[in-house]
Amino acid sequence: MANAFVRFLGAALLFSTTAFGQVQQEIAPPYNIKTVSLMRSSENVYPYFRLGEGFTLVFDDLFGNEANYYYSIQHCNY
Repeated sequence: MANAFVRFLGAALLFSTTAFGQVQQEIAPPYNIKTVSLMRSSENVYPYFRLGEGFTLVFDDLFGNEANYYYSIQHCNY
């Protein structure tokens, strides 16, 4: 009897985590954008910042035209 309850509880837990989990949609990067870097004080840095710290986003455009680019930063928890 206890074994059946444990199986039921495990199945219910599995269903609840898969039914309500977040899905991350991956978007393929454009072909012409390469070498994306985050810079602070003219040095490459890891993408870990405290709230309010400034940084510069730098990248290479292989097409070389003067296009306007926009980006957004998404905060994610583990």
